[in-house]
Amino acid sequence: MLLHEFMSEHREEISSACQLELRERRAAKSDGLDDQIALFFDEMLRAIQRDQGVRESVSPLPTESATAARIGKERQRAGIPVKQVPVVFAAISQAVGKTGEKYDLTLSAEEYKLLNRCLDTGVATSIERF
Repeated sequence: MLLHEFMSEHREEISSACQLELRERRAAKSDGLDDQIALFFDEMLRAIQRDQGVRESVSPLPTESATAARIGKERQRAGIPVKQVPVVFAAISQAVGKTGEKYDLTLSAEEYKLLNRCLDTGVATSIERF
């Protein structure tokens, strides 16, 4: 199964795992964070779809993300320390990884590389806009 198919099929489970991860890290103190994470997830999904041949998929990732910039700004407004900003993207990564393990998902090197490039852009952009 291609990564974008897996992410689409298990979207709700990945989202729940991400929310749990953030609660465990005590990083979810901002209204609207779940919505922003969902938007970033969609940007990642479209970037991966595009990379895997879905031509109509459009995403600013893996090079930029206005959603990640908003996450950084909103974390600052919520009084969250800047060191907690990457936790949001780590939670997304953990959620995809744990859900993938549950279903024995095997990523190709290219899928793994693109997923990480998207997450790295999210971290860098959110910290720049913090």
